[in-house]
Amino acid sequence: MTTFDPRALARATPLPTRAETPGAVLVALDGDPAGRPALEWAAAEAAVRGSALHVRRSVPSPLLAVSPWVWAHHSPWLWTYQPEVAEAALTAGRDELTAAVRAAHEVVPALDVFTDLVAGAAPASGLERDGAALVVVGRPRRSRRQPATVREALRPRRSRPRLPVVVVDLAVRGVDGPSVGRVVVALGARDDPAPVLETAYRAAARRGVGLTLLHAWGRGIVPDVVDEVLGPYQDVFPEVGVLARPVTSVARALAEESRGAALVVVAAPGRPTDVVGRIVSRRVVRAVACPVVLVPVEGARLRRTRAPRPR
Repeated sequence: MTTFDPRALARATPLPTRAETPGAVLVALDGDPAGRPALEWAAAEAAVRGSALHVRRSVPSPLLAVSPWVWAHHSPWLWTYQPEVAEAALTAGRDELTAAVRAAHEVVPALDVFTDLVAGAAPASGLERDGAALVVVGRPRRSRRQPATVREALRPRRSRPRLPVVVVDLAVRGVDGPSVGRVVVALGARDDPAPVLETAYRAAARRGVGLTLLHAWGRGIVPDVVDEVLGPYQDVFPEVGVLARPVTSVARALAEESRGAALVVVAAPGRPTDVVGRIVSRRVVRAVACPVVLVPVEGARLRRTRAPRPR
C-alpha cells in the first residue's frame, strides 16, 4: 500500500503561534447578489479577529456600450465609449458601497469599515499596498467557474505573498453532516500540511469549536503519525478537539462532511502549472455547503513511502 508520510515536512516547519496575521479583512463586491452573504460573513470575521473591514467594489472597464446611432448606420465600430453608462456604473458602485457599510454595521455596530471603488482593475489588485490579511468573496450561483477575485488573489506575485481566500456560499443544502458546527480541514495526498493546519486551528479556536481532519495520506498511515503531525498544534491550541480520518477522495468526502459545518479549510494550488490542483480546488468549492478557505501552499510536496505490511 502506497502512502504519503507528512512527518518530514512537519518537522521542518516553524512552530505554530496563536498570533493573528495583521491586516484588514477585504471583501470584494461586483454587484452580484452573492456579495451580500460574503459581506455579512466578512464583517463577523473581522470582528472576531479584531481587525478592520475593507469593502471594495469593482466596476468593469472599459465602460463601453452599443451606440444606437452606429447600430442604425451599420458601422463596424459598434462598441463606443458612453459617458452616461460610465457615470451610471460608478453611481451604482457608490450606492452599493454605502449600503454595504450599513449592512456591516447591522452585523457589528462598532466595526471599523472603510471602502474604495476600483474601476478597471481586479478587486484583488493592490493587496500589497492595502495590507489585507484575508480576502472574502461570494460564490455566484450562475457560474461554475471560480470568481475572478479568487484567481487574482491566489496568483503568484513577486511583489506580494498570496493571501488566503474565503469563498462564501450560505445556501442550505439538505440535512446536516457529521461535522455540524465544526471546522473541517482537508489535506490532499501531497499538500504541505503546515499552513492549512495553522489556519484551521486558528479558526476553530476563534469559534470555540472542534476540528475534523480529512486526510488523503493513505490508509496505511497509523494514528501515531497523525498525532506526531498534529502535536505542535495541539500544544498551542489545547482547547481544540480533533477528529481525524483517512479519505480517498477529498472533494467527495467534503460534500458529505461540510453540510452544517462552520468552515472548511483546504489547500490552494501552489504552482501555475498545477492543473490537477486547480481542478480539485474548483470541485471542492462547488461541493462544500459552507464557507471555504483556500490557503496558499507554496510548492512543498510530501514524500511517497511504502507502508509496512502487517505481520
